[in-house]
Amino acid sequence: MRVNCKVVKTEPVLLIEGLLFRKIKTTIEMKNQIKTYDFYRSDNTTRLAGIPLLGMIGPKKNRWYIDLPEWKGPKASLEMVLGADTMLDILSESNERINVTFSNYEHAEMDAEFKLEHKSNGYYSVSDLKGAYTLIPEEIWLCDVTKFVFTSDYPEVIYVRRNSCTSQP
Repeated sequence: MRVNCKVVKTEPVLLIEGLLFRKIKTTIEMKNQIKTYDFYRSDNTTRLAGIPLLGMIGPKKNRWYIDLPEWKGPKASLEMVLGADTMLDILSESNERINVTFSNYEHAEMDAEFKLEHKSNGYYSVSDLKGAYTLIPEEIWLCDVTKFVFTSDYPEVIYVRRNSCTSQP
C-alpha cells in the first residue's frame, strides 16, 4: 500500500546529547475512490455437528455481511453492526442482497442517497438523506474493514448510493 504524505509543520521536541529531535506532523492525502460492493443477509447459522456456532466461525442468521473475498481477516469482521445493519435493511427494501456504491468524494455521477461524515473511531453521522431513507439511523459505526476497503484511514466523508437489490441469497 502506498500512501502520499506531506510534512505540515516541524517543531523542536527534545535535545539529547547534542541531537535535536523534531516532532513532525503529517497529513495523509487520500486519493478519490469509488467502491461498489455486494452485501447479503445470512439466512442460516453455521453449525458443527448440528450445534449452532453463533457466528464464531461463519455467519449468524439474519445478519448483514459484505461480500469481500479479498479480506483475509476473520469473517466476523465483515458483519454489519451498530447502524450499518439498519442502513442495509432500509436500503434493501426487504431483499436478501444489495449492491451499494461508496465514494470518498462528491461528484455528479454519484447521485448519492445520503452521506456519512466521520466523527471519530469509525463513527459516522448521517446527513443529506433523500426520499424513503429518512429512517436510517443518525449515527453508524463502520469497523476497520472500511480502512481496508479505502486503503487508508477512515475517509472524512463517504457518499452512499443504492444500485440494485435481489431476493436471491
